[in-house]
Amino acid sequence: MSKTWEHYHHASRHHERAAYHYKEAAKYDKAEDHEKAAHHAYLAHGHSQHAIHHDAEAAKLHAEQCDRSLEAASEQEAQEKVITGLCYLACSGSSFVYDALFAECRRSVAS
Repeated sequence: MSKTWEHYHHASRHHERAAYHYKEAAKYDKAEDHEKAAHHAYLAHGHSQHAIHHDAEAAKLHAEQCDRSLEAASEQEAQEKVITGLCYLACSGSSFVYDALFAECRRSVAS
């Protein structure tokens, strides 16, 4: 499982625990057992804070992954334009361009 989905999973679990403790706090508050209600409200707040933390970390990792994939796509697009341009120039018969084209092909095959 990726780190992003681990964070989403942990956030989900903390949200569930927070909901449970909020319900317990409401139940004890209705029964006028304010000490137990405060305890469960405190636990619910802690789980909510952990859930927010994991949501934020997951969002940050997701944004980083999107940035990397955009960079890779634009890099590959630029490389394809270079190869296309060299192929066009190679058709014109320049030996310099042939050498550059073969060097570029070797680099793209190696990577």
